[in-house]
Amino acid sequence: ESCRDRQFTGTGQMIERQGRNSEGTAPFYGPEHIVPLTGLRGIAASMVVVYHFHAFSTPQNAAHETVLAVIKSFGIYGVATFFALSGYILTEVYFERLSGSISNTGRFLWRRLVRIYPLHLVVLLFLVVVFPKYSSQPGSTIDTFISHLFLVHGWGFAPPSWDWASWSISIEFFWYLVFPVLVFLLRWKFFPFVLLAACLVAMYNLGPISRYLNPEWQMAGFGGGYMIVFYGFYFLMGVSLRGIESVAPKMVGIWRHPLPIAGVIGLIAFGPFMIENTYRIMLSLVFLSVAIPAVRYNPLAAAFLSLPAVAGLGQISYSLYLSHNITRAMLGGIPGIKEGWPFWLGLYVLVVIISITLFECVEKPARNWGKAKLRAYAADRGSK
Repeated sequence: ESCRDRQFTGTGQMIERQGRNSEGTAPFYGPEHIVPLTGLRGIAASMVVVYHFHAFSTPQNAAHETVLAVIKSFGIYGVATFFALSGYILTEVYFERLSGSISNTGRFLWRRLVRIYPLHLVVLLFLVVVFPKYSSQPGSTIDTFISHLFLVHGWGFAPPSWDWASWSISIEFFWYLVFPVLVFLLRWKFFPFVLLAACLVAMYNLGPISRYLNPEWQMAGFGGGYMIVFYGFYFLMGVSLRGIESVAPKMVGIWRHPLPIAGVIGLIAFGPFMIENTYRIMLSLVFLSVAIPAVRYNPLAAAFLSLPAVAGLGQISYSLYLSHNITRAMLGGIPGIKEGWPFWLGLYVLVVIISITLFECVEKPARNWGKAKLRAYAADRGSK
């Protein structure tokens, strides 16, 4: 399956194209590794890292304050991009595989669990055994530890605790469980359009509705289950975008034009200065609905995001996300360390080195092991 791009039509029929996409611009390395989108994931991970490291700094002057305003938007843009990309790529890869087969649904869930759980478990155990100071919060109890083990801690059952950054992994796991139902609904050719419209309307009204139904729900955030709904809409939007491409393939020609990329840059530049938070959320939805197909099909954007350094960041993005805050906490805890430019330079280099190590020593072996188990299972069933 290497060097092959797979797309589905509205009826579920698979179309296979060798090597490059229909415009001959963006390279592909199998359906699960669309290089420009891997690069986009790397950019998103970098945005989250920069947000966590610098968004809460004290502005030194007007120019610094402007930069911080942009950085503060990186948090929602970065994490939202993760969820939207997940929905988009899963639809690309698994639509045909999941259609009409319960056994394939089991394989899908196994692959996703092997993808996210090993590193989550390693980081969680590291915090408990080696660096418990990081997890010393009121909510870090046996109950919340068990919820972390079962990846349900982001579902509204527990407040932020232990490895608090993994809340998004828990929420993504929830939407993995929902995804096979979405695949079934995608058989209806109008469903992607209805889903996208529903996401836009719901996100615009989510804040007012939540405050009307339960004023404390939105404020509860991670602990109240609000985030599973909030970021779930981004996942659903990714699903709908890929579904719309399948029933309206002529839209691909729009994304090759420079104007969508210019719009993405404009949203990044001016979106942070929107006053109303609701408008910021809507901008993030518009941003992602344009950014994902635009960077995939626009030749210049795809070429940039396919650069080895950028795509490499995408490969290690999961390790980067789970390790960067812990690395900063450990480095910042060393006596005599001051946060000047040598500190930040060393920190970024160290974060990348640790992320590469985790990717090579935990993520890749776990994936290979998971694939080997699937092959063994298939061979065992074939021999019976």
